[in-house]
Amino acid sequence: LLSDGVVAIVGEVASGNTIQIAKAAFSKAVPVVAVGATKTTLTDEGNHVVRVCYTDDLQGPVMAKFAYEQLNLKKIGLVTDNKAPYSQGLSKSFSDYFKKLGGEIVGEVTYESGQTDFKGIITEMKAKAPDGLLLSGYFPEVGPLAQEIRAQGMKDVKLLGGDGWDSPQLLVSGGEGIIGSYMCNHYNNKEKRPIVGEFLEKFKKANGGKEPQTTMAALGYDATKLLIDAIKRAGKDSDSKAIITALNDTEGFEGVSGTITLKGKGGNPEKRALVVEVRPQSEGFQVFAKAYEASEILTK
Repeated sequence: LLSDGVVAIVGEVASGNTIQIAKAAFSKAVPVVAVGATKTTLTDEGNHVVRVCYTDDLQGPVMAKFAYEQLNLKKIGLVTDNKAPYSQGLSKSFSDYFKKLGGEIVGEVTYESGQTDFKGIITEMKAKAPDGLLLSGYFPEVGPLAQEIRAQGMKDVKLLGGDGWDSPQLLVSGGEGIIGSYMCNHYNNKEKRPIVGEFLEKFKKANGGKEPQTTMAALGYDATKLLIDAIKRAGKDSDSKAIITALNDTEGFEGVSGTITLKGKGGNPEKRALVVEVRPQSEGFQVFAKAYEASEILTK
């Protein structure tokens, strides 16, 4: 794309991939509008990188606060994908905030993306007797992890995660083991805001009447619209540098996933985060549990 002379890039979803895109785009001063990359340090790559999603500095603490205050969990174990920067960042931000609230992190076990045998690490974690587990990785491994956790008799241990769980495939690979767990997300199809209704109407019209299966549809829509808006504000004959300036001057942009302000934020909008319960597809997959404003978390 860069060799083709693009003036801006929308993407990506995974933090590790987005970091590589940002590094490549830096030398050409091409703006990157990240869709769902939540690793907090992503925007340290330069002012050419902005995002439309919240960061792990919010997502981790939100799940820690929900676990401690709403689920009354006091002893959490961390199950981290050591190959995914996203998972590493989420585990750290959750751990720091949970301990700040007075909770205990009983230990951490790690695996790598693509791994399929989790018996050893779950046996190790079971011995630590947690009342909850943060599975901070992505859905391909989280489902089988949940199955192994339940198979080892940890039936009442609450499972928690981030937006990396956001795929209906989680229900397929996790089965009954993942039902009743909680995850953090950016948006929900059931929200009553008018802009959500307008988005869903357009999406269903273009996709045979089907609603989005993941939040990334809404975030991708917001990222694209934000970039178009910035290009218009930069002017007809603007170059990439002018678009970067326009993106970082964004104030009060109304997105499907919430209001986006980037001015003075270092590329990181302060967004609302939702906690949803994982339920069977017949019940809607993600059922709203609680919403947290960034101001409730980031100022404390």
